[in-house]
Amino acid sequence: MRIRLIAEWLILLAFACIIAVTSLVTAISSKVDFALLDYSTALIDRPANQDITIVQIDDASLQQVGSWPWPRNTHAALVDRLSAMGARLIVLDILFFEETSTDSDAALGRAISDANNVLLPISFQTAFDGSGRNETIEPIAEIASGAIATGHVALEFSDDGIVRHISLAHDLDGREAVPHLMIAAHQRAYGELPDQVLGQQQGAPWPLLDFQQAGHFKTVSAASILDGSVPQNLIEDQIVLVGATAQGMGDAYAVPAHAGGIMSGVEIQANLLESLQSDQFISKSSFWTTVFVTLLTISLLFLGFWQLPPQFSLILTASLAGALLLMSVGGVAAVGWWFPPGSALLAIVISYPLWGWRRLASVSNFLDRQAVSLAGVSTRISDRGGGGFDFVARQVDRMRGLLSEFSERFSFIRNIIEAAPDAIIVLDKNRLVTMKNQKAVTLFGPEEGDQYLPEMLSSVGAVLDGAKGDLNLPDGRSYLVAEASFASEEQHDDSHTGQIMVLRNVTELKRKEAERQEMLEFLSHDMRTPQVSIIGLSGRDSVIADNDKRFERIQQQAKRTLKLADDFVQLARLSETPVEKEDTDLCALINEAADRCYTTAKKNAVTIHQELPDDPVFIYADPSLLARVFDNLLSNALKFSPAGSTISICIAELLENGEYVSVSVADQGPGLPIERQDNPFARFGHHDDSAGPSVGLGLAFVEMAVNANDGLISVDTATGEGTKFTIQLPVAPEI
Repeated sequence: MRIRLIAEWLILLAFACIIAVTSLVTAISSKVDFALLDYSTALIDRPANQDITIVQIDDASLQQVGSWPWPRNTHAALVDRLSAMGARLIVLDILFFEETSTDSDAALGRAISDANNVLLPISFQTAFDGSGRNETIEPIAEIASGAIATGHVALEFSDDGIVRHISLAHDLDGREAVPHLMIAAHQRAYGELPDQVLGQQQGAPWPLLDFQQAGHFKTVSAASILDGSVPQNLIEDQIVLVGATAQGMGDAYAVPAHAGGIMSGVEIQANLLESLQSDQFISKSSFWTTVFVTLLTISLLFLGFWQLPPQFSLILTASLAGALLLMSVGGVAAVGWWFPPGSALLAIVISYPLWGWRRLASVSNFLDRQAVSLAGVSTRISDRGGGGFDFVARQVDRMRGLLSEFSERFSFIRNIIEAAPDAIIVLDKNRLVTMKNQKAVTLFGPEEGDQYLPEMLSSVGAVLDGAKGDLNLPDGRSYLVAEASFASEEQHDDSHTGQIMVLRNVTELKRKEAERQEMLEFLSHDMRTPQVSIIGLSGRDSVIADNDKRFERIQQQAKRTLKLADDFVQLARLSETPVEKEDTDLCALINEAADRCYTTAKKNAVTIHQELPDDPVFIYADPSLLARVFDNLLSNALKFSPAGSTISICIAELLENGEYVSVSVADQGPGLPIERQDNPFARFGHHDDSAGPSVGLGLAFVEMAVNANDGLISVDTATGEGTKFTIQLPVAPEI
């Protein structure tokens, strides 16, 4: 017992560790991690860098200057104006990759060269030579020649599409990395980069930015710069970032909710420049550090499961989860270090109920077995303590000692009930089901809580006829019910404390009784009628004077008697004789049946049309039974087909992935009588003697023979439109 519990503990511990590591590798818990990171960064509030001003190309600028894109000489005027106002640096977050007019491009190039403090962005694209390499897209030479530096402005997106980190240097497939534009701006404005940034310029998606709310930086409209309405002191000695903020210009990206949810690209660049200047980045714990802390937390949790009772295990679980959250949120706010706790929290959330379920399941299963053993038994027992692997195990061991003395008696009673050939149900005085043997469980389903007899019967649609002592199910099964009441030994009056119901399956007996009744009706009516006719026709006082006609009528009635007897014998034999299946050529069976009906078809002026494949079609069936099936179907079709009509018999395509083949026999006769269309295969059903003697045994034989060969048969008929029988038979297995 102890070894099994230790094994379960180790398996669950390993399972929790696998879940945690898998979550880390596949980033399953990234949404939780990102939510906590965004909450943590929202707690950081720093004053805006007063050296940074954003000149935004906003809606007012577009309305005043004109729609985008602006002519290059307009950009030149903007650069000239900012330079004249004494801007320390001018960072144009605008792409100038395509040539426009020569004059405009030259004007912008001169303005940038004259200012001698302009930085321009570059971008990237996949090489067109099919190599898949990344290559840079730079501003046209006439504009870029005067810039003091260039750099990339690419953004990094998290799995949820939100910008949280930026690559400080973009790797070009092993070639020299391209630094970010804000790296160049920082170096020109403040000198060397912080030490922790210098080691992170190899294209890694780092650092994590603690975005400030939108509007954190000073902003000026580009239109105000161009019309000269902005005082010079607002621009003098400023690091000016020029970029688009107007709606519809496509330069807006998703950022954490606390920063506004949507932020323009130029403001994102300003956040990065401010973080570079203040050296306030958020560093993420390494993968192996995260793995170590996560596995350590899970190990502490399972050690608590081992040693602590259940009520303290919950406290431990909540404490560890709280410690992870505090370390994650507090680390960001206090020291700028972020630990993603989602994987560890996921493992904790799964581990606690999993462990509780496993332990409670062990106790529940044991107590349930013992509770069943105690039903109806009372005796003196001795109470004792118990030992075990953990708190729950000690409880189980103590209960085992209390229950062990009851097991033998109850097992004896249970074995008697289970060994009974019939379904047995034990009820209390309120008709509550207290016990069922396996045959009753098979009949009514397993016990699900407190279940009273009427509820149990209604759950399977059973109807109890108390007067007749019958229980009938919707599927046609019928049971004979016997009931007996019992009382406890302490009761001395006539009342009872419980009841035993025994249900014996009499479905087959009732079916045979119904068949016997049908047979008696058949013998007393259908078989008797032609014999009476023969006796009448052979008497001296027959109303038919012509002997030839009398003999012809006697012959007809004798044939009718013979056919009825033959059909009845074949049907009875099929019910009792096992089917002998073998690989059979279906095409050959159909050809032989058509040959046997050829003379009758020719006499009745009816054509038998066969649509059969050129190659044999082998089925796994009893050939003698199927030969009689096709004989019966073709014979019936010939009886009722008018002269000049056609009987079609064909093999259709394979069904159910080639496991079945379909055969149809269709005539152009009057169709089945309306009275017989609901159940065309019923024995002794409604029949039409207009074309010959019949009591419905032929079609009954057809259905039984097809079913005996694991096939299916269906009928499509309508009055005046003929009848079509379709048979599906299993194809012979390939050798």
